[in-house]
Amino acid sequence: MWYLGIVCLNHTIGDKEWFVSMNDKVKSRIQFLDNKSVNVEGMGKVMIQRKDDQQTLFSDVPYVPNIKNSQLNIG
Repeated sequence: MWYLGIVCLNHTIGDKEWFVSMNDKVKSRIQFLDNKSVNVEGMGKVMIQRKDDQQTLFSDVPYVPNIKNSQLNIG
């Protein structure tokens, strides 16, 4: 499942196979508005195929293993 937003949200992807490139040496934490936090285990680029058959490249996307839902900010 994906959450798409138009407000200031972090991109987060939980499936390593979706990345076209990744730096797995990047380690950090993301804290959400509800004060929950998750570990970031890498940072990379994700290519998304749109309905109009165009592709969009998202850069600096955190890899968060086992996150329940992936999120992309489309705003």
